[in-house]
Amino acid sequence: MGALKSLGIKAIGALLHRMGILALISRCVDVVQKSSASATDVHFPCVQKRSSRPIQILMYHGIGDERSPFLGPAPIRGFTNQLRYLAEYCHVLDLEEAVERMQHHDVPHRAVVITLDDGYRDSYVNAFPRLQELNLPATIFLATAAIGTGNVLWHDRACWMVSQTSIPALEGFGSCPRYELGTWEGKQAAQEAVLWYLRSLDDQHRIEAIEQLSTKLQVFGEPDPEPRLMLNWEEVKEMYQAGIRFGAHTVSHPILSKISLPAVAAELRESKETIEQHIGCRVTTFAYPSGRPEDYNSDIQQIVKQEGFGCAVSTVSGANYAGDDLFDLKRVGYWDQDIGPFGLRFEYTRFCA
Repeated sequence: MGALKSLGIKAIGALLHRMGILALISRCVDVVQKSSASATDVHFPCVQKRSSRPIQILMYHGIGDERSPFLGPAPIRGFTNQLRYLAEYCHVLDLEEAVERMQHHDVPHRAVVITLDDGYRDSYVNAFPRLQELNLPATIFLATAAIGTGNVLWHDRACWMVSQTSIPALEGFGSCPRYELGTWEGKQAAQEAVLWYLRSLDDQHRIEAIEQLSTKLQVFGEPDPEPRLMLNWEEVKEMYQAGIRFGAHTVSHPILSKISLPAVAAELRESKETIEQHIGCRVTTFAYPSGRPEDYNSDIQQIVKQEGFGCAVSTVSGANYAGDDLFDLKRVGYWDQDIGPFGLRFEYTRFCA
C-alpha cells in the first residue's frame, strides 16, 4: 500500500507540475489552510483562511550518490530538484534571519530555511555548489569533534561496522533477536535498527554497546574513510565567506538527555567556542543531536539559552510560527526525487500546518 501511495504521489505531482497547476496550488495555500476544527466538528470544505504564515525548516544530513558505508546520504538529484522548487516558489532565509523575523512577527510569504546536520564533507562537495548556483542560503550544524580531525561520529562508526561485516546475521543485540545481513538492503535496515537502539542508551552504556557490536560483527578498529567523510575548517571558512551560516551541534554528538547537565553545558560551550574561533563570528543557532522529543527537555533548553544561543532546532516534524518557542523549532525531511512530487508533498504539508 505504501508503494502504491508513493507511485500515486509521483504520478500526480509530475502531471500537476507539467500542467502548471502546481503553481496555482502554491498560491492557494498562501491564502487558505486546513481547518482547525476538531474531528467532531468537520465541515465542508474543511478549509479556513490562513491566519498566519508558517516557516518550514528543511533538514538534511549527507548529500551524495555513492553507496555509503556510513549514515546514508540523500541523492544529489533529489536535493537539486528540491532546491530548484524552493528557489522558484519560496522565500528562502538563513536560520538566523528566520528567527529574527519570528521575533518581530515579520514572517514573509512561503518562508523556508535549509539546514544540514553534522558537517559531512559532501555538504561542501555536493550541496554548496548547488546552493551557490541558485543563490540560496543554508545553515550547517557542526559536531566539532569530527571537523578537520579525521574522526567519525559514533553513529557513523556503528553504521560502518554493520556495512563492513561478512557475517550473515547479527543476533543477540538490542531489541531485535536477529538482523539479516546478507544483502545491502538488509544491512541498511539493520543500521537503522541498531542506531535506534543505541540512541536509547546513556553515554557509557552506548560506548559499551558499540564495542559489543564490534565483537559480534567481527569488525575492529576505526574507520578511515577515503574520500574524507567530514568537513575541514578550510572548507567551513570558504563556505562561511560565501554566505553559508554555521550552528553548533555539540562536540561528540551525544544524546543530551542521557548525559549530566554539566556535561550538556560543556558540549554546547566547547562546540560554540570552537566554531566561533574558526569563522570569526558569533554562533547563535543550535541543533539537538538526534532531536527527538525524548532527546532533550526543559532543563536542556534552559542550558542552550544560558550558553548564548538564540534558538535550537529538533527533528520533530512540523512548521513554525511567530510566537513559537525558539528553542523547540520543528523541521521537516523530504525524500522525493522529482520537482512535481516534492512540490505536491511540500504544499500539502504547508496546507496542513
